[in-house]
Amino acid sequence: MAGGLLRYEDPRELQPYLDAYPLGELGRRKDLLAASSERSMHLVQLALPLPPHKHPSRTEIAYVLTGTGTFYLGDRSYPAAPGAAFRITPGRVHWVVPDDGETLNAIVFYEPPLLGADDSVRTTQ
Repeated sequence: MAGGLLRYEDPRELQPYLDAYPLGELGRRKDLLAASSERSMHLVQLALPLPPHKHPSRTEIAYVLTGTGTFYLGDRSYPAAPGAAFRITPGRVHWVVPDDGETLNAIVFYEPPLLGADDSVRTTQ
C-alpha cells in the first residue's frame, strides 16, 4: 500500500503468493492474507465458475489482479479484468465466471472480517 491506495503494477509481484497458495486441481481457492477487527483480506483464485451466492451480513470488495472473465451482480454483468473492482453489499446475489483457460486472481476484502467458515449462501440467479 502506498498513500492508502492499493498499487499493483507488475504481475510477477503476485507469483510468491501463488507459489505459497497453489490452486492445484481444485479450481477455486480462497486464502486469508490479513485481518483486523474491521475487515479481512483474502487471495481468491478461480479457474472454475463461482456459483451464484450472497453473504447475508458482509460487504465484499473484490479487486482483480490477473485473468479475465465476467462478474455478475444481480441482473447485470461486468467484465472482470486486471484493475477492475467490485463492491457487493450484504445480501446481494453475485457470481463470477472466468474466461475459458483463464484463472482469475483477486484480492477480496470482507467487512466484517471472514475469519472462520464461509458464510455465503448459494442461490439461484
